[in-house]
Amino acid sequence: MKYFHVLFFSMLLYSCDKKDPTPVEPTYDGKITAELNGAPWNAVVYAVRNASAPSLMTITCRNYHEDTRIDEQCVFNNIPITPGTYRIPTDPPNTGPNTFMRASFFMNDYDVILAHYVVLDNDFNTLEIISYDSISNEIRGTADFTFLVKTKDDVNKPDTIRLKNGIFNGRVIN
Repeated sequence: MKYFHVLFFSMLLYSCDKKDPTPVEPTYDGKITAELNGAPWNAVVYAVRNASAPSLMTITCRNYHEDTRIDEQCVFNNIPITPGTYRIPTDPPNTGPNTFMRASFFMNDYDVILAHYVVLDNDFNTLEIISYDSISNEIRGTADFTFLVKTKDDVNKPDTIRLKNGIFNGRVIN
């Protein structure tokens, strides 16, 4: 009986030691090289298929600066996976199904948004999917965008972001 109590209390303690699963960070397995306001810019790329519209994807390009803690993110939402050149309009409406193509640029300090930029209207803003391999899910493409500040909490951040001559690759996660 003594062993039963030890076993019972051991099982009780073990079952109470459940921990919440650690959130999974996205796997950045691609890269983008571009000019950002005239200076060289390199970032990692993460692409994920849209669960509600599998023919679309979101591409996130992220450059984190350890020394300043500034996190720059360029996000392209609802982009067709098929090769083609896509012109992305300025801030589309938030009505109806969320399948409008959109692009945004963010500057963050950890979880604080310092500046949020949207596509500048009347500028030639394009994302081109050059190739997509349906076996390996590898994508390759180019990006040329001009973003205008929508909100800015840091007066030192620019009013305009020009991402030019961007060349990227990555793998679309299902």
